[in-house]
Amino acid sequence: MNILDFLGPRVPLLPPPQPVVEDVMISGDIFKTIHVLKKSGFGIKSIARRLDLDPGTVRKYLTQTDIQPYSRDCPSKNSLTEFEEWLRARAPEVMFNGKVLFREAREKGFSGSYSIIKRFLKPIREQERVATEATVRFETPPGLQGQVDWGSSTIWIGENRRRVHFFVLVLGFSRRIFVRAYLNEKRHNVIDGHQRGFTWFGGYPRELLYDNARTMVMTERPPAERLNKVFEDFARHHGFEVRFCRPYRPRTKGKVESGVKYVKRNALAGRRFRDLDDLNASLEQWMREEADMRIHGTTHVTPMSRWAEESAALIPLSVVRPWQPDLEHIRRVANDSRITIETNRYPVAPSAIGKTVSVHVEAGKIEIRNEAGEAVGSHEQLHGRYQEAPMPKEFHALLVEVAKKAERADLPRHDPRWPDDDVQVRSLSVYDEVAGIKEVA
Repeated sequence: MNILDFLGPRVPLLPPPQPVVEDVMISGDIFKTIHVLKKSGFGIKSIARRLDLDPGTVRKYLTQTDIQPYSRDCPSKNSLTEFEEWLRARAPEVMFNGKVLFREAREKGFSGSYSIIKRFLKPIREQERVATEATVRFETPPGLQGQVDWGSSTIWIGENRRRVHFFVLVLGFSRRIFVRAYLNEKRHNVIDGHQRGFTWFGGYPRELLYDNARTMVMTERPPAERLNKVFEDFARHHGFEVRFCRPYRPRTKGKVESGVKYVKRNALAGRRFRDLDDLNASLEQWMREEADMRIHGTTHVTPMSRWAEESAALIPLSVVRPWQPDLEHIRRVANDSRITIETNRYPVAPSAIGKTVSVHVEAGKIEIRNEAGEAVGSHEQLHGRYQEAPMPKEFHALLVEVAKKAERADLPRHDPRWPDDDVQVRSLSVYDEVAGIKEVA
């Protein structure tokens, strides 16, 4: 007997199992991301892992040229249908933070779960990552563009560790770098950094690229008036164009971003400095001997090998007169022996009450002089609003004597609630007499 006859009638073999394709409805963003990743060279399994899909699902949608969106007659509040457009516009503004978007969506009436938001954001984040990594490096011709940014680092100054801020200017073509250390990023240091950088290079490019720093931008104003008035005057005086990169897009000014990292990792690593002057002297030596002579990773040549072309295209400082900010103010000293500059109030010697004084603001200092050019006040500039600098003891004592003299003379006191035309004006000789100032014949 044949062994096959012994086993009985032959049973037909089952067909090989077919791959199971999930019946998954995906959004248009996921559909587009699948095709973008495929065109970028990713395999089906790799795409499936990145997007948390079944490989069969990825394969199915790769055979389609368009997607038929799933629709409901009455979408519920836990569906993203009515929020998708808002989410796509809002996501880049909050740096794709799912928690923030979930909270704001709930405020708009969304009743679904956080996981729905997470699934929606995943392909959008992937698209942004692919687009960011695929950014084409933008090279500029000689003398066209420089990029400016601030960096900060905690380093040893003397016997203490201090947070120091670095103004960094990189020329786009040659990649020459200028660095200057400061204790803060206030406006006068921004201007000083530019001036020193221009002097270091002997000129400046036709445009400078920045992020949206508040020392240069008034964000609450319309776009046509975005520049801070002092910085706008500085830029207009020199004739360079001010450009700002898109928010949350630091790669736009990648040359200076790389420059900031280079300063931290090369010029500062493991170093100690006696004081700020010693630090800046060390930075100047580092710029000449190290930064200018290195082989740049992108250009593959030293910055100085391109310097001849760059320097010839810069706007030379010799054709521009030195910038002098219009920071002199004329004020009349109030009866409380103070003047107001940019909403902040500063004490003045009581001898100047009721008189006109000139106020010079420079490098964070307030210098006040009377009509004869004599100093009647000196203060550190206040950078908040509606603040009052403390009254020096000697000013306070004189002011008390002035008040007592006025009382003895039975002179009316000033009340700010009275209209100006109701206030009686007393002779200023009273104040001169108390302050010991004699009238010159």
